[in-house]
Amino acid sequence: MSIATAANHGLPMIDLGSGHLPTVIERAVDDLFQAKASDITLQSDDYIFAYINRRWVRMSNRRLEDAEAQMLVRHLYGNDGATGMLGSGQPLDFDADLRPYTDSNHPKYDLDYSVRCRVNITRCRVGMVADAASITIRTIPNVPPRLQEQDLPPEIFMTITPSQGLVLVVGVTGSGKSTLLAACNRYRLERDEACKIITVEDPIEYVYPRLPIATVDGKLPPPGQGRARMPEVSQVQIGRHLKDFALAAPNILRRKADVIVMGEMRDKMSVDTGLLLAQTGHCTYATLHCETPAQTVSRVVSEYPPEAQPAVANKLLDSLRLVVAQKIQRTIAGRGKAYRSWCVFDQAFKMALGEHPFQKWSAMIEARMRSKGHTFAQQALADYREELLDFNGYCAVAGFNPIEGAEYLRANAPEQRDRLEAELAASLEEEAYVG
Repeated sequence: MSIATAANHGLPMIDLGSGHLPTVIERAVDDLFQAKASDITLQSDDYIFAYINRRWVRMSNRRLEDAEAQMLVRHLYGNDGATGMLGSGQPLDFDADLRPYTDSNHPKYDLDYSVRCRVNITRCRVGMVADAASITIRTIPNVPPRLQEQDLPPEIFMTITPSQGLVLVVGVTGSGKSTLLAACNRYRLERDEACKIITVEDPIEYVYPRLPIATVDGKLPPPGQGRARMPEVSQVQIGRHLKDFALAAPNILRRKADVIVMGEMRDKMSVDTGLLLAQTGHCTYATLHCETPAQTVSRVVSEYPPEAQPAVANKLLDSLRLVVAQKIQRTIAGRGKAYRSWCVFDQAFKMALGEHPFQKWSAMIEARMRSKGHTFAQQALADYREELLDFNGYCAVAGFNPIEGAEYLRANAPEQRDRLEAELAASLEEEAYVG
């Protein structure tokens, strides 16, 4: 593949005319994966873009033609079904293993090497193409990261792997929820105490092909080698291995699991499943789309009619052990950093919540986090003071608009007042220029 340099980023530019297009794209995905790109977007009549260090970067020398984008759809998903499903309004959401180096003449030739990805393909309008293909590829590391490398506050590290109960990891799309849960699984697999882990996902993201095994000098042996110390992780994909979430709970309860990772609580069925599994003596992990731990209860009960909400809230409270919210924000140095806000649900706090109607729990959770310094605003404050975050980055982590952010920083970082005012002035000048 002919390589140029992407302006100002030092990354490989994709030359779309340098060979067989699917091969060019698969090798480019591998290059971008090595450069720590989290997502890659390929669309009809558009350039290829990669999300690197929290920014979209143009990565191709020209736009993809619509016929080329449609070819990539068939290559990634297969000819059977792709056209029909997209034409009927159904998006394609699946996992894929790309094998970029199958040409024996290529210097990186390796039939065993693959790049694991999660792929979404949606039919949409892009520019002047009325029925375009929009492809989003998210790369997934073959081996999950270690929990010890996630820079977790000590209280989270000590409470995120309980023997039973419910742990929720919340945040928006792309906030690293799946990565944190995969790190928890790896942590258990590398401990001496054996356990059986089952995941329920849609689709499967991280896989565990070389775990659990005993490491030698900290290194993992090749797949299929090494002495296993506990059962391999069993990963169930909804729609492929089980028809729907309704079957997950009875299936898992018959399989003697110790730890269950059930993916996202996205509707009443998946919430019912998560609460049931957590109440039957398992350690259950789930994700939720909300911004802070204080929003968790209202987000869960909103799936139920008003008359059922008090009972659901009490079930949730009985099971909860920890809620961790996570955001990834670009720092001044140009790298993404994870920030966390969290609440530990110990017995004393659960009893205090239980004395009040659930409608008041959000405010009580927020007050507890503030008193312990566990809000996003408090956790990111040190980085603003040390000039690791700029004003806009701080506001994004804290969830503040610029007025709220300025007021908070004036009150809580008075030594940064001159810098703050300069940043505000520069921001206003930029907005005026754009306007």
